Amino acid sequence: MGKQTDIGRKLLARGVDFVAPKHIFLMMFLLTDMEHVDTSFFRNYYSTLPSTLSNMPIFWSEEELGWLKGSYIIQQIQERKAAIRKDYDVICRVDPAFARFSLERFSWARMIVCSRNFGLTIDGVKTAALVPFADMLNHYRPRETSWTFDQSIDAFTITSLGTIGAGAQVYDSYGKKCNHRFLLNYGFAVEDNTEEDGRNPNEVLIDFQLSPADGQLFYDKRAYLHESGIYTMDARLSCSHSDANTREGFSFARLIVATEEDFSTMKMKSPAHSSPPISFDNEIRALEYLRNLMTHQLSQYDTTIEEDNELLASKQYPLFSNRIQALFFIRGEKQVCRYFQELADKVIPLFSLPLAECREELQRSFDGDGDIDRYAQDVIAYLVTQVYRES
Repeated sequence: MGKQTDIGRKLLARGVDFVAPKHIFLMMFLLTDMEHVDTSFFRNYYSTLPSTLSNMPIFWSEEELGWLKGSYIIQQIQERKAAIRKDYDVICRVDPAFARFSLERFSWARMIVCSRNFGLTIDGVKTAALVPFADMLNHYRPRETSWTFDQSIDAFTITSLGTIGAGAQVYDSYGKKCNHRFLLNYGFAVEDNTEEDGRNPNEVLIDFQLSPADGQLFYDKRAYLHESGIYTMDARLSCSHSDANTREGFSFARLIVATEEDFSTMKMKSPAHSSPPISFDNEIRALEYLRNLMTHQLSQYDTTIEEDNELLASKQYPLFSNRIQALFFIRGEKQVCRYFQELADKVIPLFSLPLAECREELQRSFDGDGDIDRYAQDVIAYLVTQVYRES
């Protein structure tokens, strides 16, 4: 529909390349059709859309953004605003008449589509759609419903996956996501983002740096990174060792603390972003390095977890206020940092034991299904079977 608008046809004719073209064309229809809202077929739907999106961080004041101090999300918010501005300027250059829509109005439409669209396949074509009523369902995990476009009845459908009682709220799942995606794209954060399997997808972005003090080894490691297609070392770490981003972060840490002997082994086995454990000694140094990084990251925030918890307990702010949503988000990052501190404190003594004692202690104290237990089990199992070759 958006491609059939005047501006949509002009954009197609010029071959303009957008990062999210489906969203752009949906916005084109939304903005131009709302100019004639009184006669639009969708006027009743438009009346349900919020006139402002003050919960979305791209519209937050400097004071509100200050609640996110220490987090990389502040840069992401600025990048999102810059990307929206870039798209707006491109469209205005293609059709100067589009400037009748202000940047603020364009930004509103961008976030309406971002937060409410459903990705569908209709007549074999992947597209995005705004679906009245369906876009009002709140997020809940584990999911209680599933949605799709049913070609046989030519309709968007939502199907319950279990019994939903009369009068109960019907939820949708926005997917398994880190709170930075929830806050940036939807304007809320989940207080406890733990999944049904006990894993929490919340992440904290960490910038890894090689040490120039390594001399020639520094240059060798950098060349190894470049050969692996890596030119910047940053990774989003979560508490889940099985997460691909977290594994990448561990790989970087192992490389940074690697001795010449470690490095010789490492570069023969795998690319720099997917290096498995090298040895207990290397893993201990990697854990110490990660603990130091997380301690530094915690120092970037204005408050501690304990202070955050006190503010939440005071009920000074409404639950769905921006202040509390920012608090849920920023506390989630701090919890990830605390996890890595605890991981190092608990596992370094384990890895420092002679191998036989290490395996006994693993069975005695790390036989659960928690994040720390799983990490210890995975590393020891790998080193025993793949490195030390002991039964």
